[in-house]
Amino acid sequence: MKALYLFLNDLKRIDEKVFRLRQELDQIPVDLAALDTEIGKSLAGFQAVKTQHDDLEKSVRKAESELREKEDFLRKAESKMMEVKTNEEYKAAQKENETHKGEKEQLEERVLGLLSELEGFKKTVKEAEGVHQKRAAELTESKGKLQEEGKSIQRSYEDLLEKRKGVLSQMDPNTKSLYEKASQTVKGVPISKIDKGMCCSCNVRIRPQLYNEVLGFKAVHRCPSCYRILVAPVDETEALS
Repeated sequence: MKALYLFLNDLKRIDEKVFRLRQELDQIPVDLAALDTEIGKSLAGFQAVKTQHDDLEKSVRKAESELREKEDFLRKAESKMMEVKTNEEYKAAQKENETHKGEKEQLEERVLGLLSELEGFKKTVKEAEGVHQKRAAELTESKGKLQEEGKSIQRSYEDLLEKRKGVLSQMDPNTKSLYEKASQTVKGVPISKIDKGMCCSCNVRIRPQLYNEVLGFKAVHRCPSCYRILVAPVDETEALS
């Protein structure tokens, strides 16, 4: 019976590692998604700056178009001035043209101001792009490392499952069946040590008779509270792995 407890203690150690690795494997997709979110935020930050730049370019094109239209209007208006017949009509046309010339000068100033602003903003866009590219490269590198780490953990996880299968194959059918039932019932490691009359997993006191049977390697029992298989401490030098 003590040999059976050695198997159970070995299974407990394997299951603890399996449980930890399973948690690490489950966390990897979460961490990868978080890195993708950070890449998305970095890209969104750059795109916001780029959108400002594009909007400024549109403003420049619109102002330049308005300026061309005003220049065309003035050329046509000045040509028409040559066709006026009276001095009053000439003065009226001249006054109107002066107004349009003032508007043209304002448009010219606006175009120059926007062009100057656009030129300065190009540096901002370039810097924002550089920051994003650097950040995206760092995050992508982190993703690659995390994916490789996941592959390594997966290999270790699968090796442990095979090792557990090997230990189970050496156990008697009744204990193996008990272990499988506990595994289906319990979330996490289905085997727990007992210490000072208590289950170390749920801290519930075990009935003295049951406790003595486990402690004396006389029978295999499950905790009446958490349903884990109870094992007594064994000499680690006798462990199977």
